[in-house]
Amino acid sequence: MLSPGEKARVALCKILIQRTNIIILDEPTNHFDPETQKIIGENFKNYTGTLIMVSHNPSFVEQIGVTRMLVLPER
Repeated sequence: MLSPGEKARVALCKILIQRTNIIILDEPTNHFDPETQKIIGENFKNYTGTLIMVSHNPSFVEQIGVTRMLVLPER
Protein backbone atom coordinates (compact mmCIF):
# COMPACT_ATOMS: atom_id res chain seq x y z
CA MET A 1 0.00 0.00 0.00
CA LEU A 2 1.38 3.38 -1.02
CA SER A 3 0.40 6.71 0.48
CA PRO A 4 -0.98 9.43 -1.83
CA GLY A 5 2.41 11.17 -1.75
CA GLU A 6 4.26 7.97 -2.64
CA LYS A 7 1.85 7.31 -5.51
CA ALA A 8 2.40 10.85 -6.80
CA ARG A 9 6.20 10.45 -6.61
CA VAL A 10 6.05 7.24 -8.64
CA ALA A 11 3.73 8.83 -11.21
CA LEU A 12 5.96 11.90 -11.65
CA CYS A 13 9.08 9.73 -11.99
CA LYS A 14 7.38 7.64 -14.68
CA ILE A 15 6.40 10.81 -16.55
CA LEU A 16 9.94 12.22 -16.49
CA ILE A 17 11.51 8.92 -17.58
CA GLN A 18 9.21 8.65 -20.64
CA ARG A 19 10.68 11.85 -22.18
CA THR A 20 7.40 13.14 -23.55
CA ASN A 21 7.07 16.44 -25.45
CA ILE A 22 4.30 17.81 -23.23
CA ILE A 23 3.30 17.26 -19.61
CA ILE A 24 0.02 18.45 -18.06
CA LEU A 25 -0.06 18.58 -14.26
CA ASP A 26 -2.76 19.54 -11.77
CA GLU A 27 -1.30 20.58 -8.40
CA PRO A 28 1.84 18.43 -8.67
CA THR A 29 3.06 19.28 -5.16
CA ASN A 30 -0.15 18.52 -3.25
CA HIS A 31 1.08 15.57 -1.18
CA PHE A 32 4.77 16.48 -0.90
CA ASP A 33 6.82 17.79 1.99
CA PRO A 34 9.07 20.82 1.25
CA GLU A 35 12.18 18.68 0.64
CA THR A 36 10.38 16.46 -1.89
CA GLN A 37 8.95 19.55 -3.61
CA LYS A 38 12.50 20.85 -4.00
CA ILE A 39 13.71 17.56 -5.53
CA ILE A 40 10.73 17.33 -7.90
CA GLY A 41 11.19 20.99 -8.85
CA GLU A 42 14.85 20.42 -9.76
CA ASN A 43 13.83 17.59 -12.09
CA PHE A 44 11.16 19.68 -13.81
CA LYS A 45 13.59 22.58 -14.11
CA ASN A 46 15.64 20.41 -16.47
CA TYR A 47 12.60 19.34 -18.53
CA THR A 48 12.89 20.65 -22.10
CA GLY A 49 9.35 20.02 -23.34
CA THR A 50 6.15 21.99 -22.79
CA LEU A 51 4.78 21.95 -19.26
CA ILE A 52 1.18 22.99 -18.60
CA MET A 53 0.51 23.15 -14.89
CA VAL A 54 -2.08 24.33 -12.40
CA SER A 55 -0.46 25.23 -9.08
CA HIS A 56 -1.20 27.21 -5.94
CA ASN A 57 2.45 26.92 -4.91
CA PRO A 58 4.29 30.05 -6.13
CA SER A 59 7.68 28.93 -4.82
CA PHE A 60 7.47 25.68 -6.81
CA VAL A 61 6.46 27.56 -9.98
CA GLU A 62 9.36 29.97 -9.48
CA GLN A 63 11.79 27.12 -8.79
CA ILE A 64 11.13 25.34 -12.07
CA GLY A 65 11.67 28.53 -14.08
CA VAL A 66 8.30 29.04 -15.75
CA THR A 67 8.67 31.50 -18.64
CA ARG A 68 4.97 32.12 -19.37
CA MET A 69 2.24 32.24 -16.79
CA LEU A 70 -1.48 32.93 -16.69
CA VAL A 71 -2.52 34.23 -13.28
CA LEU A 72 -6.24 34.24 -12.61
CA PRO A 73 -7.65 36.98 -10.37
CA GLU A 74 -9.12 36.14 -7.01
CA ARG A 75 -12.88 36.25 -6.81
